[in-house]
Amino acid sequence: MTHSTTSASLLRRGVWLSVLSLGLALPTDAAAAPCTDYSYETLRLEPPTVYENDSVVEAPALLAALDQVMNSRERGFDLLLWDGETQRGGVFRVEGNFAATPAVAAGLEAARQRTYLNSCGDNVAFAPLLPGRYKHRLTQEDRTLGGAELLIAPGRDVVELRIRLGRHRYRAVYPVRCARFEDDPSSGCAVAEASPEGLDDLPTTPPNLLSWEQRERRLRIQTGVSWSFVGLSLVSTLPTIIVARQCAKGGCFEEYVSVINLPLSATLFVASLIPALIYTYRLTEHRRTHNTSVRLEPGAGGLTLRF
Repeated sequence: MTHSTTSASLLRRGVWLSVLSLGLALPTDAAAAPCTDYSYETLRLEPPTVYENDSVVEAPALLAALDQVMNSRERGFDLLLWDGETQRGGVFRVEGNFAATPAVAAGLEAARQRTYLNSCGDNVAFAPLLPGRYKHRLTQEDRTLGGAELLIAPGRDVVELRIRLGRHRYRAVYPVRCARFEDDPSSGCAVAEASPEGLDDLPTTPPNLLSWEQRERRLRIQTGVSWSFVGLSLVSTLPTIIVARQCAKGGCFEEYVSVINLPLSATLFVASLIPALIYTYRLTEHRRTHNTSVRLEPGAGGLTLRF
C-alpha cells in the first residue's frame, strides 16, 4: 500500500510539474504575440487622375476613395491598398521589384538600418515599402479589386492602380503626398523623386520569397520532431503506470522499477511537451501572418492597425 501511495504521489507531482513548467514557459512566447515585429510604412495618397483608353475620365467612387498604401509584416512582400475611413480595399503580393531611383534607394537603405524599441522591449527593424509591381491576392471588405495590379514607381512619387470594373478598364494614378513610418510620427516625409516614364518598360527583379517557405519548413520539422518525442514519452510512461497499479495490492519487483521510472518518464514528457507546444504556436503564428488579414494590436500611443 505504501508503494502504491508513493507511485500515486509521484504521478501527481509529475502532472503538477508539467502544468507549472508550461505556465512558466509559454507566457514568454504568448506575451510576445501582441508586440510588433516590424515597423510598417504608410504612403498617404492624393486623389487620383483616372484614365480609360488614355483619356482622363471621372474617377469611380471606389478609386476616388482609396487613399493609403501600407506594407505587411512579411518584410514588404505584401501591401494593403485601401480607404482608411471605410477600410475597403485589398492586399497585394509583390511580383517583382523596380530599381529605385538613387535618392530613394539611399533612403530605403537608411530605413533598413534603423530599429526601434517595441512594447516588449525588443529592437525591431523598419520595413520600407519597395518600388515594384504587385498583384491582388486578398480582398478586404471589397470584392471589386480582384485581378487588379498595383505599381509603386521607382521614385515613390506615384502609385498606379490598374483595374477592370465591369466593362471598363481603368488606370488610376495617385500622387504620393507623404511616406512615413507610423512608429516614428515625429519624422518628416521620406524622400521621393520623379520616376521615369513608362513603368511597363522597366525591368523588375524577382523578390526573395523563398525565405518564408524555408522558415515554414524548419518550423514544421521542429514541430514534428517535438511531438514525436511527446509520443515516445507517453509510450514509456503508460506501461510504468499500469505496472504500478497492477502491483498495488501485492508487492512485486516491477513496482520498485516503476517507482524509479515514473519520475524519469514524467520529466521526459514535460521536457518534450514544452517545445512541442512552443513550436506549434510559432508555426500557427507564421501561417497566420502569411494568410494576411487586418487587425488591431497594441502599439506606440494606443491601438495600431496590422495586417
